Amino acid sequence: MHSAIIGVLGVAFAVTTGLALATLWGGSTMEAVLGWPVGVSLPLRTILGTVILGILVCAIAAIPPARCAMQLAPADGLRCD
Repeated sequence: MHSAIIGVLGVAFAVTTGLALATLWGGSTMEAVLGWPVGVSLPLRTILGTVILGILVCAIAAIPPARCAMQLAPADGLRCD
């Protein structure tokens, strides 16, 4: 569950930042370089696919550490060495 929350927050930050930078950079810098404005258009399907893929990757990456933790005795997991 923890990895899914981190995945959602990370994907939300990445999509928001990516769209903002693409809009700002594409609108100002690329117009000065190319001579015409470059528009940014992302279909909803692309954004949703990115969100789902990011959450799945985070959830799958959390499986190996969780399996290792399942094999420890509870007392060993709480012991601080």
